[in-house]
Amino acid sequence: MDTRRKELAEFLQAMRQRGVPEAFGFPSGARRRT
Repeated sequence: MDTRRKELAEFLQAMRQRGVPEAFGFPSGARRRT
């Protein structure tokens, strides 16, 4: 489970660096909203 969590974290980080908020299913403006 820990390795899976690490893989997910790396994936999310890579996607963030590519600047593709739509890949998470968010509209472009709503990426920081929590």
